[in-house]
Amino acid sequence: MRRRTEWFGSSNTLKALKFFTKFEQGRSTYKDGRRSFLLSRYQPMMPAASPARLQEFTLELATHVVQEFKDQPGALISALHKLQETFGYVDEAAMPMLGKLFNVSRAEVHGVTSFYHDFRRSKPGRYTIRVCQAEACQAMGSEALTAAIKQQLDCDFHETTADGNFTLEKVYCLGNCACSPNIMVDKQTYGRVTADSFKKLSATLADKAQLSKEGSK
Repeated sequence: MRRRTEWFGSSNTLKALKFFTKFEQGRSTYKDGRRSFLLSRYQPMMPAASPARLQEFTLELATHVVQEFKDQPGALISALHKLQETFGYVDEAAMPMLGKLFNVSRAEVHGVTSFYHDFRRSKPGRYTIRVCQAEACQAMGSEALTAAIKQQLDCDFHETTADGNFTLEKVYCLGNCACSPNIMVDKQTYGRVTADSFKKLSATLADKAQLSKEGSK
């Protein structure tokens, strides 16, 4: 009796409880993962995204949108993100203004924008297409898909098509590995993409971009 009492009252009990807790958590995670996999496997392709709503760059507007970061120490990166969110890129004309606002040199502002590759220095296309280059997508043919997309758009990564409709970027893992290979158009993910399905998708996006241009005239 003493041994049983010691065993159940000792740290062994806690170890056993932790083990079964982890076991149940693992089983629950497996079920959730399997359910997500099955749902994503049979989910139809999502509708085409709409063109990003970006403002035309003006120094006056750029100065206005970054004022919220004026008194925050070390907020240069936040201000750069805000500019890119507003205009789609960080215009060269904003560099002196940012330097003055944050009391840093223009060279320091340039250093930050060039160090972080997510900051664009030129105006992006109507749509930003990101092609996943992670291992799971590579195993399912993302390299061939990437080559086909580059050939169809006639541009490389970090470039914009001549018509201004698409900017091509690379990304590493979109969290949709069960449906590889994946691409993301602006904030919308597409799974099990092939060269043919991308061709149809890009044609739909190009038509939307054209209608948007005509509607803005």
